[in-house]
Amino acid sequence: MRKKIIFSYDGSKFNGLQRQKNTRTVQKTIEEALSKIFEDDIELKASGRTDAGVHAVNQVAHFDIKKDIKGLKHKLNLLLNPDIVVKSVSNVNDDFHARLSVKKKEYVYKINIGPFKSSLNCYYYQPRQKLDFALMKDASKVFLGTHDFNNFISGTNDKTVTTIYEINFVKKFDNLKIKYKKDPKKFIVLASSFILALSLIVGTSYATLTYLSKTNNDTYIEAGTLALEFKNEANAISMNGAVPQEDSEALRNNSEYLFTVKNKGSLKAN
Repeated sequence: MRKKIIFSYDGSKFNGLQRQKNTRTVQKTIEEALSKIFEDDIELKASGRTDAGVHAVNQVAHFDIKKDIKGLKHKLNLLLNPDIVVKSVSNVNDDFHARLSVKKKEYVYKINIGPFKSSLNCYYYQPRQKLDFALMKDASKVFLGTHDFNNFISGTNDKTVTTIYEINFVKKFDNLKIKYKKDPKKFIVLASSFILALSLIVGTSYATLTYLSKTNNDTYIEAGTLALEFKNEANAISMNGAVPQEDSEALRNNSEYLFTVKNKGSLKAN
């Protein structure tokens, strides 16, 4: 019997979603609760992974059981609250797969554009600079459509082409939300974070982001070139769909900067 579970969690309380030894993760915590309830080893398979500190509102997963138990949602919440909240548990066909059955995914980035608040530190990015929303919206347009994000990712992967259907900016009081919807194909976390990083760089007026070349099909960039030009520097940073591979290594290894391209310039984060 296969069950589908929809749940939310506070990512600041976990070292990511995927099960790891000797550390608290979302998958490990839910599996331990399920195994306790069913008195059997239960494996949870989620729609996608999240890194440490990343939250989820409607994460979807599935698991298989030998016999059903009444009140499963309530029993799980007794064991998992407050860091994980189970929203629903339902029966699904055996061919349902939480990852393979996904049709679209939505990513949301929250930014505090008001005074710094320590209580928001785990839940909002809090830039020191004032942001220009019009510039950010305009820069985000280059990501719409189907793109190859190969150079945004760490390591190698053959599923780097993905479609971003929409990017929305929602401002309410001192809160700014950047939402974008994409297809369910493999999309490494570094790539999604990079979209936010580029938007923030442009939003602070440190740089301009332009789309320099197109293929015959305007909706698909096979080898399109983006250019991020720092306004206080003469050289532009060319990107074959992203940062050059040799420079992306500098990105991954330098946590001091939100965005760093060696010898080209940088924007320091908080």
